[in-house]
Amino acid sequence: MANPFTYLELHSTDPAKAKRFYSELFGWQTKDTDVPGFGTYTEIPEEYQEVLDRLARKHSAAASAVPAPEIHNLRSSGIAIVAIGSCDPAVREAVDLLAQTGIETDYMRIRGFPFHKSVEEFLYAHELTFVVEQNRDSQLRSLLTLETCVPKTRLRSVLSYGGFPLSARQVADAVVRQLSDATVLADGAT
Repeated sequence: MANPFTYLELHSTDPAKAKRFYSELFGWQTKDTDVPGFGTYTEIPEEYQEVLDRLARKHSAAASAVPAPEIHNLRSSGIAIVAIGSCDPAVREAVDLLAQTGIETDYMRIRGFPFHKSVEEFLYAHELTFVVEQNRDSQLRSLLTLETCVPKTRLRSVLSYGGFPLSARQVADAVVRQLSDATVLADGAT
């Protein structure tokens, strides 16, 4: 054959029968794609749904195995700050700076995904939560709105993505600015 097929997706409700048919008709050789740990790749709707349902169960089970978040202060002020990873030192210092100005906040450092159940409990315990991130796209805030039932209007973004390390002053100033701005956007943008 001058120009052989190197790839073919076979859509059929009876893959074994279809493979036999095309092999006999055209002399094609077929090979299933095995995905280690997941079985054979398929686009049969029922089998595909079964694979996705299994992944959802694994995702759910993993939430109980990830480390619980670190929660600090618990002043029950109604205002919280949430961050991950390298934001931690600047946010801890910002919490102290805010307290010096009379703004009491609780702080949660998320340490894993999928989120531990206490993440959602913490978010619900506060009327307003500032989500501090060092990226342009509010990735953590997006995950929190997708993976918890907390209304996104209760989550405000504090973003820093200029390439320099996050500073406590940036965090504190952004929180103060949003608290004092009566026109804070409902979508949480700063």
